[in-house]
Amino acid sequence: MLFSPIKIGSTMIKNRVVVTAHLTNFGKQPENIINDKYISYLERRAKGGVGLIITEVTGVHPSTHPLSGNTFVRDEKCIPGYEKLARSLHKYDCKGVVQLWHGGRQTHSGFNRMHVISPSAIPCPLNRQVPKEMETEDIREMIDAYVKSAINVQKAGMDGVEVHGAHGYLICQFLSEFSNKRKDEYGGDLDNRMRFAREIIEGIRAECGKDFIVGFRISADEFVEGGINLDEAKEIVKKIEGAGNVDYISVSAGNYATTPIIVGNASYPIGWLVPYSSAIKSVTDLPVIAVQRINDPQFAEKVLAEGHADLVGICRGNIADPDFVNKAREGREDEIRKCMGCLQGCTSRIFQQFEMSCVQNPVVGFEQELDEISQAKKKKTIIVVGGGPAGMEFARVANLRGHQVKLYEKESHLGGQINLITNVKSREEFGEVKRYREVMLKKQGIVITLGKEIDETFVLAENPDAVVIATGSRPRTQSFEGANRKNVIDCMDVLKNSKSVGKRVVIVGEDTFRKATDVAEYLSSNGAEYVEIFTQYPFVGMEIDFINLTDVYQKLYAAGVKFTPNTIMTAYDGKNVTVKNAYSGLESTIQDIDTVIIASWNEANSELYTALKGKVKELYRLGDCLAPRTAMDAIYDAYKLAREV
Repeated sequence: MLFSPIKIGSTMIKNRVVVTAHLTNFGKQPENIINDKYISYLERRAKGGVGLIITEVTGVHPSTHPLSGNTFVRDEKCIPGYEKLARSLHKYDCKGVVQLWHGGRQTHSGFNRMHVISPSAIPCPLNRQVPKEMETEDIREMIDAYVKSAINVQKAGMDGVEVHGAHGYLICQFLSEFSNKRKDEYGGDLDNRMRFAREIIEGIRAECGKDFIVGFRISADEFVEGGINLDEAKEIVKKIEGAGNVDYISVSAGNYATTPIIVGNASYPIGWLVPYSSAIKSVTDLPVIAVQRINDPQFAEKVLAEGHADLVGICRGNIADPDFVNKAREGREDEIRKCMGCLQGCTSRIFQQFEMSCVQNPVVGFEQELDEISQAKKKKTIIVVGGGPAGMEFARVANLRGHQVKLYEKESHLGGQINLITNVKSREEFGEVKRYREVMLKKQGIVITLGKEIDETFVLAENPDAVVIATGSRPRTQSFEGANRKNVIDCMDVLKNSKSVGKRVVIVGEDTFRKATDVAEYLSSNGAEYVEIFTQYPFVGMEIDFINLTDVYQKLYAAGVKFTPNTIMTAYDGKNVTVKNAYSGLESTIQDIDTVIIASWNEANSELYTALKGKVKELYRLGDCLAPRTAMDAIYDAYKLAREV
């Protein structure tokens, strides 16, 4: 069923795969209209075989603004951009729908210096600004803004709009008693709370006609007391269908009080929201889109075959691999570069106000510049030393360009530190970084030598045209008193399970990303009785995006892990740990500690690079060997270099 056509309203969609709306931050100020970067990004997914693409949240009114790179559709100056997008999608027989959105209280005045608005003067649980309670004239103005935006979309030649009524945004705020305490005709019983959404939809249909797609996105459960639950969501959908103005329902969940649910990281099971789409489908004949953590074509097929939905939203799956659909249709499922639910390149970067990226796919956002892999003008013999993410990615892409690549790894397996990270239960899916590249290296016939440590003499004897050093990094030397004791060990040695750490451990969390929390999770699930993380910073995991951090904290607090911020390790006598407050200098002691585990930043393992400098024709280094960072950085660096060598 995945590749069979389906009719939405009067429009035929060529298959059942939908790229649902997701922020990219590609739109730039001050105009905040879609640009060539965003159009190229979506066009690449259309080229990859997707049947329907729904644009990111698109503002309908000046009073809403989630991010600096958000786009708007409220003004006719947006029309040329959407005309170009429509042509780009239609070229591949892909239909395009624009998601109409207003954040209501779930935005912040810091972006546009305007007060936020909502049906009631109740602060957003995340942004915490008290909104202005909308007056009747505000409501009328907002309804007109939605309708005018839809008219602009239709003028541009796009196929329809999706009215965003989910995730606690403005329309959802009206629908839900969690946020709507009004006493007038827009509050109270369900019919009144639906009035705002109903008048928007009616207005769009009246202006745009029956041949224009109008979809509606709903949170089937907000997962908060007093919010929309599944039973009420069913009633809303039945009433929407009964009015006869909506062509499909997209089923999501959550609001900003339950933000992790909106995205769903690797801790959520694959397809965990499918039962909710199934429940909605049981009460409507409208096409239903299932979403969240659908990253495998066989699972997607099962969702459709068992009648849980009519279409599947494969959003992050198509971020990670824009050829997801074509590969699945051609029986090349093992070649799909799967989303791992890590959120590191997508959601995390968005919340940092950066442009979206992807650990798995370094081309995201650079489709215009980096998508095409051309043949090298001069074919070279290249030695790659190191089979971690950087070395594997470089070898894969350089080989596609026609180079003869030999990859050497000193361990008995490829993957580098990925093999250790995946020993943490919540990080198992991160192994897709290794799996995909290992599959492709073997299919491409690249010569791989495992269990061989390469030195200067070997490389010089081979006399290659180019040498790429991707030998990774090693732990930084610690300076506190007692740092050289045998029961002071690096966190990666813990994940190797090469040493016994005892029952009572402390973790020195100098790294601000996931090292300390990963090893704490690993220890807690493997019998440790006391685990405490010290960090000199204001809180543990400062560089983890708040969605993943919420999940991490829930797990670790439930396991009894103790967090101690603003604290510096000063000494360990083999039994007792001495620490001091980073600000007051006041010292304290933790007694009977079996092991001190270091979760710090690493140093580049660059000796071979230094030894070969000036002795080979071309010499490069990648990944942690260049500068210890993340797998996303290593893969991006490797991809770019491989296109240039």
